[in-house]
Amino acid sequence: MGHWLFQRNCPLCSRPATALVCPKCEADVASQPYSSAVITSVGLRVYVWGTYRDRLRRLLELLKYAREPALGDWLGERVGRWWLNRGYPRHGYWVAAVPIHPERRQERGYNQAERIARGFSDRTGLPFYDCLARARATPALHGLNPEQRQLTLHGAFKLIRPVNQRSILLVDDILTTGSTLRACATELERSNCTSVEAVVVARPAFNRSDR
Repeated sequence: MGHWLFQRNCPLCSRPATALVCPKCEADVASQPYSSAVITSVGLRVYVWGTYRDRLRRLLELLKYAREPALGDWLGERVGRWWLNRGYPRHGYWVAAVPIHPERRQERGYNQAERIARGFSDRTGLPFYDCLARARATPALHGLNPEQRQLTLHGAFKLIRPVNQRSILLVDDILTTGSTLRACATELERSNCTSVEAVVVARPAFNRSDR
């Protein structure tokens, strides 16, 4: 009886599941790591968990557009587990989410990157540090080249807590050109943080925008 009460349907395959994501879909998501776990993009060291396709892509779409905030917690915990299993640092970083504009947050009900970041922080023990905010809204970046994205994001972020002498680990859902991470990092570096690196849930399989 109790087992039945806690069942829900897996958001990916609609089969009954006692966990948020059924075991088969979880295995499918975990079976698509990105080709390189650590890359350099726009001058930043970026840790990449998975490849943006198939079930992982669908999970991120549900998180972002279908009001499924618990999927952010779930993904953050899985990325955190991966981080620890690979022997990445267990201390020294302060975890910060890439912010979204307050209007977008009100519309969506949450910031998907923050849900991922908090799940990641809980799993790894690295402290969450809410230090960035959107200074202004920006149009969609899809279809813009890297230079246009950089211009669009200029001045889009602001610091809301001091970061001097802190090493910041930015967290976001998807890495494409890296322009958003670069804009956040520029604001952090301007404020005398020790270093800025990033971790993302996914990246498209083929991306020629590393620079």
